[in-house]
Amino acid sequence: MTTSSQPSSTRLYWRIAIFALWLVAGGAVVMTVKGRLKQQKIAPHVTLTQEKNNNENKVDSNKQFTKNPNGTISVHPQPAGTVFNVWDPKGIKDFKFFDINGKAVTKKDMLGKPWVISFIFTRCTTSCPVITRVMQSELMNRLKGVDVRLVSLTVDPEYDTSEILADYAQYRDTENGKWLFLTGDKKQIFDLIHNSFKQSAYDDKGQPVGMHVAHSNSVLHVDATGVIRGKYRGTNKTEMAQLRKALKKEAKEILNREKTSPSSPATNSLP
Repeated sequence: MTTSSQPSSTRLYWRIAIFALWLVAGGAVVMTVKGRLKQQKIAPHVTLTQEKNNNENKVDSNKQFTKNPNGTISVHPQPAGTVFNVWDPKGIKDFKFFDINGKAVTKKDMLGKPWVISFIFTRCTTSCPVITRVMQSELMNRLKGVDVRLVSLTVDPEYDTSEILADYAQYRDTENGKWLFLTGDKKQIFDLIHNSFKQSAYDDKGQPVGMHVAHSNSVLHVDATGVIRGKYRGTNKTEMAQLRKALKKEAKEILNREKTSPSSPATNSLP
């Protein structure tokens, strides 16, 4: 009896072991199926959320910066067409720069009319000539009769004096001072770009002359009260059309106000 019971016990043991393995495998299959069903159930929501995030975070070549504790600058891509909530609703800081004739231009001088600003330097060999051509072709030439101002602010003021900018500007149709080329104190220029316009500009000392200053290629719309209304990619025709539309609308509103309230003229002292 003892001899014959051993095989029977062994068979029973293996049957139990196989059954246990079958249960484990079956449980794993069930869990996998449940997991897939759960993923399928929430997938539409996840996809829509991801698509929304992707649409909100499309980036262009424009950059934003952060200043590191060691004094270096980190540059980050920013969403195209972003309206920065950090722009001061009270307007940009006051400034004092100089035009091609050496005449001082302040924030007060710019009040009363909408204007657009870009950042350039005359020795630039990459994006600056492109942005300057855009200011000419997409804005100056296509906003004839619209009372707006254009500003090109140098980010290389130690070289770009009023005289240098005058030579640079003579090849552009500045329409009797409606397009200003400004220079000034480098610290004040960078401070205004960083803290008011929330754009990047910094010395890239590892690059040769012509590429030695890195800066934003955006153009920004500043309204008649000195408040920034939008940022646009200068190389994007659709966004330039949007900018022209915004400028025309604001200029028309100002003109209508002046007609109905002639006792409240614009404060802009420029042409």
